[in-house]
Amino acid sequence: MKWLRLSIVDNIDIREILDWNYYIDHFNSCIQKIITIPAALQNIHKIQLITKQKPSTDSKIDTYIRRAAEHLHTHSWQIISYELTDQIGIFKAWCLVEHELVQIAIKISRIFYVNYRTSIENNNNNNNNTHEQFKSIQRSIGYKRTITNYSKRVNRLLSHCSQVYYLYEYRLDKNHFHNYYTYIITELSNSNIGVYEMNVPLDFRLLIILDCICSLHKEHHCTNILSNLYHFNQLEFLSLSEQTYLQSGTLQCIYIYKEE
Repeated sequence: MKWLRLSIVDNIDIREILDWNYYIDHFNSCIQKIITIPAALQNIHKIQLITKQKPSTDSKIDTYIRRAAEHLHTHSWQIISYELTDQIGIFKAWCLVEHELVQIAIKISRIFYVNYRTSIENNNNNNNNTHEQFKSIQRSIGYKRTITNYSKRVNRLLSHCSQVYYLYEYRLDKNHFHNYYTYIITELSNSNIGVYEMNVPLDFRLLIILDCICSLHKEHHCTNILSNLYHFNQLEFLSLSEQTYLQSGTLQCIYIYKEE
């Protein structure tokens, strides 16, 4: 403390010696010259000091998830495997999307076909009509959708070269189909109708519809972008002529031997 000309140098705090008011005023003038005045000349009205800004971890995570979802929506999916889950009708698919392995949940409905001998549109008032009986049983078990919401008339080639009369495709939610399977089978056991593909396994149905390469329909690109669950109706099959499946070098595999 020679420059202060003090003989006693013990227990001296430098903060008690400095003229803080002088340094604060000097610092404020520097801020005005370096930041405030140039910002005002550039019409920048709101200025936040960098030291006061805290990095937002949540926004970074949200941005990362959103970018990953957008990446998923705009590229094709090369499906490696389908796996069953604890939820009925929902499969876990492992897909390769632009050299990244991602897990996607796919929901699939139970699809079957009913061939009526008479037109159901012209016999809706007939109480003995099988279609009306099927319609009433659905209402009694609490289905929210009407018969027209989950069925449509289609043209298909039936097995054993059976004649097509009035063929309808039904797509039922797997939970409803599983809970009321007995009732549905009873209503469809009428000898005047033919039922097809009732017992096709869901995983096999998924393979038939999507195969090994698929993508999201364009109309669904901007819907539920952060959701990881997709309905199979939202996806479309891509042929090998449109997209190559698992090009060489895209996957690196290792084999593990487990002795039991």
